[in-house]
Amino acid sequence: MQVHRSDWLSLAKAMIIDPDVHVNDDQLADMDSFAKQISYFAKRNKSFGVVIQVSDREMNGRQIETILTCLQSAADRTDIPNDHSVPFLLTTDFSTVWKTLRVTDHNYNAAGGVFDYICLEYIDAPARAKAAVETFGVVGVQGEMDFFHVPGVNANWQVGHIGFSDHNHRYYILGMIICHSENALSAGLLLKQVIQLIHNNEGRMTCLLVDGGTALNKAIGNENAQNELLEHYSIRKKRCFAHIIRMVRTFA
Repeated sequence: MQVHRSDWLSLAKAMIIDPDVHVNDDQLADMDSFAKQISYFAKRNKSFGVVIQVSDREMNGRQIETILTCLQSAADRTDIPNDHSVPFLLTTDFSTVWKTLRVTDHNYNAAGGVFDYICLEYIDAPARAKAAVETFGVVGVQGEMDFFHVPGVNANWQVGHIGFSDHNHRYYILGMIICHSENALSAGLLLKQVIQLIHNNEGRMTCLLVDGGTALNKAIGNENAQNELLEHYSIRKKRCFAHIIRMVRTFA
């Protein structure tokens, strides 16, 4: 894959504004030279096999299933899986995912190479759920759930997320799902995933901010119907303020 000069400049700018990346005065003063240093470092490490690029078109169904199985591991994430039959496991991209995300559920079919959903959470999701319970206390956690569209090659995808906001209005994601459509099934899977996280930390989710969409409303309704049979609490739905103030799109 050819990387153009503008891409290295964009990367240099991203590194400068990132508070977790240290840059010196010389790099700040000469952006072009900084971009050349990044380019040289990446190309040099790639020649030594440190940086490996693998296209998803080069993966077969078994390799993808192996990757998902590895990411379902709840064990210590210090040792990266070492399977040379799956080149992606040796890449820096997988290393980042390995240290960050866990797959909690999926229905990927290696034989057909298709799936309806992949559920994920951050490695520190239990700690985030505990913080949510501590933030909201005995009254119950107020969550927020929404989906957004991601255009792909020969496919359209939806990514759902659910989390909570703290008193400083910082949003913490507790669970995510990659799916084909925003429907009651995908929203229900996402909701159950996080309800269990909250429950495992001795809390309960009693309120959810949503955009009023049919799929999300139905998923909450289904969850409440089940909770009613079990004589558990129900989840109240609230309209999300961010959606209420959204301006109508106009065309000139």
